[in-house]
Amino acid sequence: METNNNNQTFFKIALGVTFGIIALLAYLFVGARNETVELQKSLTMKVEQLSTTQIKLDSIDKVLTSKIEEIKVLGGNVTELEKVKEQLEADRKKLKSDFHFSAQKYDAKIKEYENFLAVKDEDIRKLKEENGQLTVRAKTLEDEKKVVEDENSSLKTEKVTLTQNLADYSAKNEELAKGNPCFGNESTTGSGLCFV
Repeated sequence: METNNNNQTFFKIALGVTFGIIALLAYLFVGARNETVELQKSLTMKVEQLSTTQIKLDSIDKVLTSKIEEIKVLGGNVTELEKVKEQLEADRKKLKSDFHFSAQKYDAKIKEYENFLAVKDEDIRKLKEENGQLTVRAKTLEDEKKVVEDENSSLKTEKVTLTQNLADYSAKNEELAKGNPCFGNESTTGSGLCFV
């Protein structure tokens, strides 16, 4: 009976140790699972922040490119915009390999880019306004040029007509002078009679 009692005691101890090991493994499993879930949540949040930041930088790049083209068309200076675009490209490349990604750091940079673009929107508005004024001025000058050209053409036509009339009168005077011996002779009296 003692052997049976020893076997039962040993069995109870083994069963207790087994339950203890199972409880410990369950505790470790649940702890590891919770840690994995937390790590997964953290990783998902980082990926979302990274993705959002990448999308914002891509969007800013597209807007910046369109503003460069618009300012070129308006005849403005794009040097500053091109420098900012180079910085943006560097930030986009850095983001792809940044192991210490900080959403706050990139949010601050994105805010700077957005503020810069807002300033450039105002510059573009001013350029458009100036171009509108220059277009009106160019139209006015074009109209004035047309008036001057028309007047010039009219004066040329009048000159040709006057030159032709002068030539006609000169020819008639010569004819008259050939047919009239007194014409062109200074020995006339006040009565209009010619003395040869």
